[in-house]
Amino acid sequence: MLTIGLATTITLVEWFGNLEWLVYDRSGIEAGQWWRLWTFQFAHWSLPHYQYNLLTLLATGILAETLSRRAYAMTVLGIMFVSGPITYLLMPGVQQVAGYSGIAAGAFMLALLLFFVHMLHAKDWLAVGVTAVGGTIFLAIELGLIRDLRILQQLVGFGQAEKVPSQNPWHLIGICIGGCCAYIQTRFGKNDSGFGD
Repeated sequence: MLTIGLATTITLVEWFGNLEWLVYDRSGIEAGQWWRLWTFQFAHWSLPHYQYNLLTLLATGILAETLSRRAYAMTVLGIMFVSGPITYLLMPGVQQVAGYSGIAAGAFMLALLLFFVHMLHAKDWLAVGVTAVGGTIFLAIELGLIRDLRILQQLVGFGQAEKVPSQNPWHLIGICIGGCCAYIQTRFGKNDSGFGD
């Protein structure tokens, strides 16, 4: 339900909201508009950017939420609360950002790791191998080891004038938080998945 609620909220904001007031804008933040540290994830630069993020959120979010609602909620909230402040404190050259692809990347990492652990416990070695290969490819893309992704780079949330780096720092923040939440869930959490051990 969290994924559907988040997707609905973002869609309503996209259609009816004043997106100028939501985008991460360093000059606005420095002028006292602190909400921009957290609201930029609800705004998008273009319709294709919004559509790409919506599809990836639905695909990864529903899977992650099915595997562990608690870990998924921790991942989403963690990414939403730390991405803006990290951007402000550690990336002074970034002037504007929009989009929630970091949440989708975090949800994907969470789902990937939780599924991997579940398949490992089930001794489904084919699923373990396929998941490991898929995760390796995903991380290679996100870490910039596979660089020829021109089409995807247009959809990740950068303003038109900005050069897209080989790694999207908001994806990396999401991946780190999703990985941490997967570890916490598998190490200390109870099974709240639809799989039921």
